[in-house]
Amino acid sequence: FNADGTLGVPMLAQAETEILNTAKSYVIEKSRFGTEEDKKKATEESKYYSGEVEKIKTLDGLLSNRRLVDFVLVAAKLDPETVTTDYLRKMFESDFSDPNSFINTEPNTTIYKELVSSYNFGGDGNLIRPEPGIQTKRGLLETEDLYLNQTLEQQRGEDNAGVRLALYFRRQATGVNTAYDLLADNALLQVVQTAFSIPEAMSTADVDVQYAYINRVLDV
Repeated sequence: FNADGTLGVPMLAQAETEILNTAKSYVIEKSRFGTEEDKKKATEESKYYSGEVEKIKTLDGLLSNRRLVDFVLVAAKLDPETVTTDYLRKMFESDFSDPNSFINTEPNTTIYKELVSSYNFGGDGNLIRPEPGIQTKRGLLETEDLYLNQTLEQQRGEDNAGVRLALYFRRQATGVNTAYDLLADNALLQVVQTAFSIPEAMSTADVDVQYAYINRVLDV
């Protein structure tokens, strides 16, 4: 309840929907090419994360638990071996609105912005109550990024269809897990065919033949 007795939202480091999304992303990343045992371990780890993150009250509390930090990084498709806690702290402490801030000048800007914006930490590292709205901060950033990227694709595509396809490929590539994903999207397949000089006639071959051929020329 709020101070005036009306229903309110619990003060959590992440909204319940964000906790669920983070846990789900972790399980997918860990079990994508793994065994059933890998999936079982990932599911158990997601239960640990979901329980512990609700206890977090400060940014320091999150970053002091490397197990949670590694979980968050994997869920964001980042390699924990390459990201130090201090580096991640700089991302959290950056000013999104400053084009020269750390988060806006380092690689993987979009990924880190989405990661950071999924948490409810203020500039001092303490919890803040998110403003009510129809989208979370991360959801808003994702929508803006999709709009900007698709607008860029359309504008560049007016002059050069190849550039539009290349930009589309860059936007969609992170969701490609196997050669079948490429075969299921004509635009992605066209980029691969062009890049690796695959004859268009190959598209008439059996799907399994195309799958095997793509895997010979491209390490998906």
